[in-house]
Amino acid sequence: MLSSQGDGISVHDGAKATVVGGRVAGSGYDGVSASGASSAVELMGVVVERSAQCGVRAWFGGAVSLRECAVSGSGEQERYEHNGTICEAELEPAEITAPAAGQAATAAAAGGGKDHEGASAEP
Repeated sequence: MLSSQGDGISVHDGAKATVVGGRVAGSGYDGVSASGASSAVELMGVVVERSAQCGVRAWFGGAVSLRECAVSGSGEQERYEHNGTICEAELEPAEITAPAAGQAATAAAAGGGKDHEGASAEP
């Protein structure tokens, strides 16, 4: 997802998303946000960069799991928790590898793990 006016990836009200590979860049608010009880985003091998507010935000019971991800260049904070949880296993961007063949994002917002122009996701 490139150049979204709002959040790059956002789940709330108990929704769950898994994103494997790709990049979330230039979000107008948060790069990735999980809000509300039982809401969860799992990112694997994703680069989150240049978000206007927070790179990753977990609040009001939401959870974000980062595995082999890089978060950088956020306007305010790279990671923000407010009554939410962020768990991570961080590697340097040069160490992140593409997902194995056959793996794809399971969240529609991820657009199949590819970078996309504009605010709308592609299947």
